[in-house]
Amino acid sequence: MKKTAISPKQLTALILLFAVFVTVLSSCASKDAEKQETAADETSAVQETETPVKITDEKFTGEEFNIAYMTGGSYGMGNEVYYSFEDSETSFISSAVYERNRLTEERLDITIKGTFINPSEATTFNNYIMNLVQAGDTTYDAICNYLRYNYWLVQQQGLLNIREIDSFCLDNPWWDKGVNESFSFMGKKQFFATGDICFDDDCTTQIMVFSKKLHGDYGLEQPYEIVKNGGWTLDMMVENMALAYNDLNGDGIMDRNDSYGLSVGVGNYLEFMITMNAPSAVIDEEGIPRFAYTYQPEKMTTVFNAIFDKLIVNPGVVVTEYDLASDYSGARNMFGNDQFMYCGIAIGSLESLRNQMEDGFGVIPFPKLDEKQEKYYSSGSMWASTYAVPVTSENPDRTGAILNVMGYYSVDTVTETVIQKVVMNRNLRDIESEEMVRIAIREKIYDIGLVLALGDFYIKIYDIAKTKTNTFVSDMESIQPKFEADIEALIEAYTEAGAP
Repeated sequence: MKKTAISPKQLTALILLFAVFVTVLSSCASKDAEKQETAADETSAVQETETPVKITDEKFTGEEFNIAYMTGGSYGMGNEVYYSFEDSETSFISSAVYERNRLTEERLDITIKGTFINPSEATTFNNYIMNLVQAGDTTYDAICNYLRYNYWLVQQQGLLNIREIDSFCLDNPWWDKGVNESFSFMGKKQFFATGDICFDDDCTTQIMVFSKKLHGDYGLEQPYEIVKNGGWTLDMMVENMALAYNDLNGDGIMDRNDSYGLSVGVGNYLEFMITMNAPSAVIDEEGIPRFAYTYQPEKMTTVFNAIFDKLIVNPGVVVTEYDLASDYSGARNMFGNDQFMYCGIAIGSLESLRNQMEDGFGVIPFPKLDEKQEKYYSSGSMWASTYAVPVTSENPDRTGAILNVMGYYSVDTVTETVIQKVVMNRNLRDIESEEMVRIAIREKIYDIGLVLALGDFYIKIYDIAKTKTNTFVSDMESIQPKFEADIEALIEAYTEAGAP
C-alpha cells in the first residue's frame, strides 16, 4: 500500500486543530459542571426564560456558500471568516475558524468559501459590493463588514431585511442582542447581525484593567468580588484612584515620571456614558430611535455631570490625546510600569498587555454610576464586524440557515478560543479576569448615535474634555436639530431599504 506523507505545514495545522478540539471539550465540560451545580436552584427559572435553540438539519448537496469580507486583522488576530486547511496552521484563531466552518460544512453538506476584499478604504469594499448589486451579480451569498460600513450599504439599498429571513433565527443566544435591539427598526427591519459568529465585535469592545501591584501597595482588595456583588461604582473607582495620584520623584511637577489614578483615551468618556446606561440615542417603546437628551434629559445630564466632576476635571486622570500628545504606546508603557491604577483598553489588546505584564494586571468592567444601576454594561463599537445579505443573494433562506449554524458552532470554537487562548492566555489561569471579560462580551450596548456619528454628539463631548468646561446642556440643545434630522434620515433609509 502506498503511504501519503504529511507535510510539516499539515502537521502544524493538525496540532492546532487538536488544541482547538481540546478547548471545545474543556468549554463543554466547564459548562456541564456549572449546569450540574446550579440545576436544582435554576430549573424553574430556565423553563420560564430559556429560548429554544433553533438550527436546521437540511442538506444542501455540496453547494458552495460564498462570503465576501473585509473584516479581520484587528489586534493581529487574523480574519474571522475563512481559512483553508493549509492556512489553518497559522494561529489558534485560524484553526478555530477552520473548525467552525468544517463542522458547518459537514452538518449541512456545503462548501464554505471566503473572498477577502482589500479593506484599505471603506469605499473600496462598499463600492465593490454595490457595483455587483447594480450589475445583478449573484456571486456572494453573504458579506462580513464593519457595522458602520454595513449601514452605508443600507443607505444605498444594497442589503436585504434579515428580519424577513426566518432561517436567521435571530432570537438564538449566539446572536448579539445589543445589535438586534439597537438596529432593528420597530422590530421589523434589520439589515445586519453579529454575535459568536464574529470576534472583532468582542475584541473592539472596551474594558477596564487595573494594576494588581498598586492595589496591593495601597491595601486595596482586588475588585473581582466587589464586581460580582454589584458594588463596583464610579465613586469607588474615584476613591481608589486618589490613592495612586502621587509625585513619585518629589520634583513638584506631575508628568510622565509620576503615578496617576486613571489612563483613558478621550473616547472612553463616551464609553463611560454608555456603560452607565446613558447612550446618546435610545430606542423608544415603539422600537424607534430617539435623541436621548430629548427623551430623557435629566438622566443624560445627571450621568454626564458625574463624569465631568469626577473624571474630566480630575487631575489624576490622564487623557492620552491631550496629556500625552496621543502617545498611545507611552500610555501603555506607563500602565505596564504601574503608574496608572486603572486604564481603559480594548479587549483585543489584552493579549499584548499580557505579553508585557504577564499576570500583573486584572480585568474588570467599567463601573456602574451607582449601586442602583441594575447591571454592568459595555460599549459595542462601530468597528464591530457584522454579517449581512446582499439584495442579489439567490437564496436568502439558505444563507440565513447557514449563518445561523455557523453561529451555533462558533460558541465553543471561535468565541472560546478567543477568550481562553488569545485574550486571556488560559495558561496563566486568571479565571477571575476571564469572568469579567465574559460580562463585557455579554452586556454590550450599541449606541447608534455614537456608532453612526449622529448629530456631532461625540465632537461636543471631546470639546468639553479638552476645555474642561461643562457646556453639556447648551451643547445638547444646540445639536438637537441635527441629531434628530440624522435620526429621520436613518428611519427613511430603513423604510426604503430591504427589498431585492
